[in-house]
Amino acid sequence: MIMSILITNAKNRIAYAVTRSLAAKGVEVITADSVRTAMSFYSRHSSRHFIYPAPFQHEQEFIKSLIDNCIKFKPEVLIPVYEETFLIAKHKKVLQDYVNILVPDYEQILMVHNKARLYETCAQLGIPVPKSSRVPDLQTDLSLLELFKFPVLLKPNQGGGAWGIEMVEGRDELLNILVQGNFPHGLPGERFLVQEKIAGTVSCCGMLMYEGKYQAGHCYRQLRETPITGGTATYRESILNPQLISQLRKLLEHLHWNGPCHADFMVEEETGISYLIDVNPRLWGSLFQGIIAGVDFPFLIYKLAKGEEINPPPIEYDTTFRSRWLWGDAKCFLEYLSKPESRGKMRLKDFFVFRSTDRYDDFQLSDPLPFFAWLADYLHKSLKQRTLSPTPHDTLAGIWE
Repeated sequence: MIMSILITNAKNRIAYAVTRSLAAKGVEVITADSVRTAMSFYSRHSSRHFIYPAPFQHEQEFIKSLIDNCIKFKPEVLIPVYEETFLIAKHKKVLQDYVNILVPDYEQILMVHNKARLYETCAQLGIPVPKSSRVPDLQTDLSLLELFKFPVLLKPNQGGGAWGIEMVEGRDELLNILVQGNFPHGLPGERFLVQEKIAGTVSCCGMLMYEGKYQAGHCYRQLRETPITGGTATYRESILNPQLISQLRKLLEHLHWNGPCHADFMVEEETGISYLIDVNPRLWGSLFQGIIAGVDFPFLIYKLAKGEEINPPPIEYDTTFRSRWLWGDAKCFLEYLSKPESRGKMRLKDFFVFRSTDRYDDFQLSDPLPFFAWLADYLHKSLKQRTLSPTPHDTLAGIWE
């Protein structure tokens, strides 16, 4: 019997990493997306593909399309890779009649997606988090501003990456924002919280849980990001950090988590303390780094979703290789040229160094078409929206309850 799997959000480089990983294990890969230019559609590792309705614009039609195509192609496992995970978790009970899925419960996703609730839970468990307050609480009692050291970050209570985050240098500037209501993207203040900015470096931890039990973990350090002031990693290296593993594991065991999860930590320069700053209740952008380190999360998910036992990956995984998102690094390079004040320790020549131990999220010499398909999709969006920073085709937005 041929092993088979369905991967959604095929335009995403995470999906491409999953596609490459599972095809290498002899699994037949079916890819799906709402756009025809999805990069994994053009991969030699994708045996077939189909188009579904835009998930966040047509939720019910999206779920129906998944069910219809599961009946048609009969994949053993469905792996969502990005924000569509929210919808698949929400409709998990219906979908599980047609395909095996390993995702968290929808209520669990909502809990960690809400940063205020996440930080409260972490504080109860003794996991360090930066000092934070919801904007409505600060507007009600302005004396709470005295508890903060500046600069601070104004960030969405729900949201990921660097979206909607602004740095506020001083108390008067923040007070003006709170009183005038001038919040990012014109959103209401209730959507935001204020958080003390930790001076340090970003390290991250990806983890896989099965019915509340730890299965695998991998940590890495971000070497370059876009935006260059802090955001999605474009270049990273594996690190061994038992402290990060321990902190995320404590949180996920408390929540009885099921499936993959990822957390960002800020490691404070002065003290070495690791502060948990964000949790992604899904697969993550730097998934490929774990795969090349020997922690093959996609294959582990595939096995566990089918109810099979796994061979746990080594605790001391391979730290030889670094991974690089080439198109993301190109964007980082343009930011480096246009924003000299934000360069930090970054050097121009670093962008032109290609090490023998580097591996690439979005390019494989034996499978080059996805790399150019991603570019074609980006150019199409840029021309249509008349901007070099186009918004996604379809994305998670609003307040999720």
